[in-house]
Amino acid sequence: MAIIRIFSLSWLLTSLTVFSSITHTTHNPDLTTWQSTYLDVMSSDELQLIGNFLYISYSIAIIEAKIHQLTTPISQLHQSIRTKIAHYQDATQELTTLQTLLTRLSCIMGTRTIYMETLKTCNLYYEKTYSNQNNHTSLINQALESIQLDAQNKLLLWANEKLPEINNQLKKSSQSISFTQKDLEGISFLYKKMSEGTLPFSLSEQQEPLKSLFIFDVILRNHDAYLTIAEKNINNFNETHDCASHIITIGMDVYRQYYEAVYNNLINATTHNQQYASTMFGMYDILPAEYQSPLPHPDHVFEHTLKTTKLYTKTEFLQQ
Repeated sequence: MAIIRIFSLSWLLTSLTVFSSITHTTHNPDLTTWQSTYLDVMSSDELQLIGNFLYISYSIAIIEAKIHQLTTPISQLHQSIRTKIAHYQDATQELTTLQTLLTRLSCIMGTRTIYMETLKTCNLYYEKTYSNQNNHTSLINQALESIQLDAQNKLLLWANEKLPEINNQLKKSSQSISFTQKDLEGISFLYKKMSEGTLPFSLSEQQEPLKSLFIFDVILRNHDAYLTIAEKNINNFNETHDCASHIITIGMDVYRQYYEAVYNNLINATTHNQQYASTMFGMYDILPAEYQSPLPHPDHVFEHTLKTTKLYTKTEFLQQ
């Protein structure tokens, strides 16, 4: 039984196992050899299936990259808005930008949900259609295993090259966390003591009945300073995240190369039956003929995913 395992970077390494798990070492040819070894001997329906699988996988990789690109700007805007509000400054521009980014993120997250479900549909179709056809299964599996091995090798090469850089970033983050650790421990100690009724200063006899008000006053007066300490660590986490997230782009490029090979050399070839050059899957089943569309050019895959999302959006449907 095929297993879908998708989680952040591990998705890039394991999404190709939706059809099979690698249990042996597969020869890893270059792209031209891969095409002649697998694509040139596939039937039209096999080409359509592998083209759709690579299109969906490349789409999800692009979506993941877009989500990672929005993470840090949204975090920075949150910080800027809090700071301006605390200092009675106008935060209208930041709020407008944040709303724009959140709207964009919401759309992309919705698109990811649609394409993750579409990938499951693709997997189920493969199991149902080819599970008892060993020749088909073997050829498609070998082609996908070869892509997975290529992706793994390229990701490992990039990771080895970038390891000194990420180690420096990790060291920087570690030093920052250590530097603020005493401050955070102090805040923790203060909060604990105040929860027990002890203030960081003495009260006069006349002030003692007002202790509860003083506790709230301490919290409010120190809130901004404490947030500044916390945000120093958040900024370092963001920098480390941004440094590491570039590996998503490497995985995305691998999917693009193979999808482009299918698109340019076979799916889009004039000698190929264009009946098999269309999208096959929706979220829950095979797409009816009237809802199928030509597989998009590699340069326009993300735009195609957004158009697909609109078809699933009730608001868009009602507006048409």
